[in-house]
Amino acid sequence: MSEKKQGYWNGKPVEYEILLVKVTNRLEGAMSWCKPFIGEDRQAVKVMVPHHRPFYIDNDDGSGYLKVIGGGDPKTAHRSLGEPKELKEVPRKHWQTKLNKSIGKATTEASDAYWKKKDPEGFKRVQHLRRAANNAARHGSASHSKPKQ
Repeated sequence: MSEKKQGYWNGKPVEYEILLVKVTNRLEGAMSWCKPFIGEDRQAVKVMVPHHRPFYIDNDDGSGYLKVIGGGDPKTAHRSLGEPKELKEVPRKHWQTKLNKSIGKATTEASDAYWKKKDPEGFKRVQHLRRAANNAARHGSASHSKPKQ
């Protein structure tokens, strides 16, 4: 579609493009964060890892771009988009290159509201996993923590 840019995924060099995509029902996981956004257009980073199929991460809030240019560390969160429909390349002047926390928060809130209504038990499990992950990130990996005495 366009000239490829150089970035990183898991510390390894990759090529990427910034695209406008339409979210489709070809999602990853039964409770994909983007299910409530099916049919909507979103800015995405198409990541091309050598010898693998390209994949797409959300960039409406700038987090996708920042992850790819910042080394692609697995500890840095991202939102996978499954297999969206590519619509067009986004001109560089319209790339979301700074983290927009209000867009990220609105995205999370819309997804949470959808799943809380659609699958309350599944939503509770996801919330539990989020809290555990946040606690592990704040206090170091659970495998490295000392047992309580």
